[in-house]
Amino acid sequence: MAEVAEFFGVSRAAVHQWTKEDDPMPASRAGYDLSKIAQWLRRQRGGNGDLSDELKSAEIRLKTAQAQQKELDLDINKGSLLPLIDVERWAATALIETREMVMTLPEILATSSPPDSREFIRAESDRHCRSVLTMLRRRLEADIVDSDEAADD
Repeated sequence: MAEVAEFFGVSRAAVHQWTKEDDPMPASRAGYDLSKIAQWLRRQRGGNGDLSDELKSAEIRLKTAQAQQKELDLDINKGSLLPLIDVERWAATALIETREMVMTLPEILATSSPPDSREFIRAESDRHCRSVLTMLRRRLEADIVDSDEAADD
């Protein structure tokens, strides 16, 4: 309902009222079809010329959104855009490989250092590598939380 209210430029209470009318606003278990709601609003307001600016604006936004979706679909079909799952899979593989390579650094550095300082260098470089990887993990988790919260809004 919040998306419908935002799209048509009305309050949530107005949308809620639309669902209670004698001829209620169209809805389904799958959600709300904005084009059907726009048609319903046009019928509700009748042919008396009371087609409000908000409805006209909503129809323009709907047509714009449909055009943008078609452009995205074309870009996907052309290969200009990748599905999110493919990007996530690539990123996960890259991060795993990066972690494995970073965690080899302490041993490489220790092996190439003087024998009397190898353990210190191994321990310190291991600590730094883990610190960097922990910071990266926290940053990625924060971005995931932020994007989840944005999706909920």
